[in-house]
Amino acid sequence: MKDPDAGVLGVSILEGARFSCQGTGACCSGYVYGPIEDAVVRAVEGHRFTENAEHIHGPEGAFEVVDIDGEPTRVLRRVGPRCVFLGADNLCVIHKELGARAKPALCRAYPLNVALAPDGIAYVSLNMECGGFHVGCDGAPLEETLPDDLPVLLAHPTMVVPEVVRIDGDITVDFEDALALEQTWLADLEIDAVGPATLLRALAVRMVRPQDGPAITPARGWAPANAHPIVTALVPWAEEERQVALAEGNLVDVELHRRVGVAAEAWLAEQAPRGTPGLQAGDAGDRLTRLHLQNVIFGKALHKAPTLMAGLGLEVVKLDLAMRLALLLAGEAPVTPAEVNEGLRTLNRCLRPSGLASLGDEVVECCERVVRALADEA
Repeated sequence: MKDPDAGVLGVSILEGARFSCQGTGACCSGYVYGPIEDAVVRAVEGHRFTENAEHIHGPEGAFEVVDIDGEPTRVLRRVGPRCVFLGADNLCVIHKELGARAKPALCRAYPLNVALAPDGIAYVSLNMECGGFHVGCDGAPLEETLPDDLPVLLAHPTMVVPEVVRIDGDITVDFEDALALEQTWLADLEIDAVGPATLLRALAVRMVRPQDGPAITPARGWAPANAHPIVTALVPWAEEERQVALAEGNLVDVELHRRVGVAAEAWLAEQAPRGTPGLQAGDAGDRLTRLHLQNVIFGKALHKAPTLMAGLGLEVVKLDLAMRLALLLAGEAPVTPAEVNEGLRTLNRCLRPSGLASLGDEVVECCERVVRALADEA
């Protein structure tokens, strides 16, 4: 496995990726923000803030120590679900009063992900949990804005990609072979004038039967009927996570997990109809779905799942639930990019590939079956 301290041989940025912050404050609500560098502490403690001063300079201070993976870790304190430095206008008061470079590294890096791979390349992609991504994705090209934050990013990689990649329960390949598969996926995602369901089927065929090619044929459905056990498992899981967040006073995660449960129950109540009504090719979901898949694949997020196939299967189900949630959020009105973004943000934040194993072996295996079924339909 590549040692993140051994240096980086090169940086690869997702081609065409763009982003500009929209100031929604979604990234500063509900998370645990840390670890915090000593330099940030010194800068904050040496400045008298004019905003949020009652919290920052109050008896509890701006920082606290929490347990992260068994280690005491200094983090930014939260006031309710919000970071202590998040102003009433949803902008960071450190940024406003001390400048962007005074912020913690994790805040400066967001919403960028960095995957340090065995080939020595740092793969830079975008985090699809951003509340303003549907607008920010039309911002400045990352290749133009990234250099200022590059040292921070390389010092704090989001993940270190393993040298051996498990495709499914029986097949493993080295990183180079997995990278070749990802490159074919990304090429499929560049094909215009096809909807999300067709793209997902093409990715599944590449995974299961790489010799068949992309199989870009029209597809109506998103998640096949055998996703039923996955969605069934999500209903009690979402409620358990909601209760944990409630006990912690994290009202953001309380609401996000409530939404996951609502979307899952709606999916089950409709007996998993083939396709998501109102979100066919050319509608609001197409572009954001494509961008989501590009960032997930290029950013190596699927490597965090127990197997690549299970990770792809989880994305299929997540996207189906996200689109369903977008419809629920829109109500009777037409679905807009804002609702699609909120659906994606909710499912991405609550259901990460790294947490798939916690749902149990049966769910992991079912995610793999979802991919095989999609491929078989082609």
